[in-house]
Amino acid sequence: MARMGVQRIVLAKILNHADNGVTAICDRSTYDREKQEALTMWGDRVEMIVRSRPSAQTG
Repeated sequence: MARMGVQRIVLAKILNHADNGVTAICDRSTYDREKQEALTMWGDRVEMIVRSRPSAQTG
């Protein structure tokens, strides 16, 4: 997701990484909108990858 332009703080929030620094005390944002946007972008990317792979035919 970082390569797709998702900010590090948003990635940290998605991964639920703890932040014990001063910023954590001052910044109480949950980044819900940003997390939703990032995960939607990631889902679109995964879907594109899956669709571009040739499917194995059985039989």
